[in-house]
Amino acid sequence: MDHLDGLKSKNKECGQSYRQSDTASLGEKEVKSVRDVRESIELIVSGTAIMNTEYGGFSIEVIDPVRFPYGDVITTLLRHGFEVWITLRDDHPLIMACIKGD
Repeated sequence: MDHLDGLKSKNKECGQSYRQSDTASLGEKEVKSVRDVRESIELIVSGTAIMNTEYGGFSIEVIDPVRFPYGDVITTLLRHGFEVWITLRDDHPLIMACIKGD
């Protein structure tokens, strides 16, 4: 579990940027951007990962590492202003992404 300690602190940092339920403080453009990115990523991963929204960003648990489009997912997240971390959870790659803070 020690390998997740750094990722836990990143989750807290993402949460400080904004929380999903705190969309009132976000501009309409930012909320739309997060929704659009989520839809894009869901289309890209199509059955190779489980995607969740959390801490104002996403967690993507890879369930089919052979077919998972790592490059497309990571590039899409980075191009839309997300910070990206990759670790293992229960021997499955886990990608965490949150909007970069100001």
